Amino acid sequence: MKRYVRSSQSNLDFEDIEYLRDFIKRYSRPDAPVLTGFNESGESVRISVFSDNVDVETFQNNGRTRHNTYWIDGTYEEWFEE
Repeated sequence: MKRYVRSSQSNLDFEDIEYLRDFIKRYSRPDAPVLTGFNESGESVRISVFSDNVDVETFQNNGRTRHNTYWIDGTYEEWFEE
């Protein structure tokens, strides 16, 4: 299942390796910039951009927080918090 985050400009597809690498190249900074927005379900999303990965926190409507880390080599992790 692909994960998209709706921004004011477009949808973000971090499972597309070329898109991910370009996104990291464009937005990574030493202070790990944080971008915020909403997904297609209206859930709040916080994106932190590092030099080797993008961390996406989704504050789900069910009260849980989903964490996704997309690594520059194309691997990714997902875990949940209550």
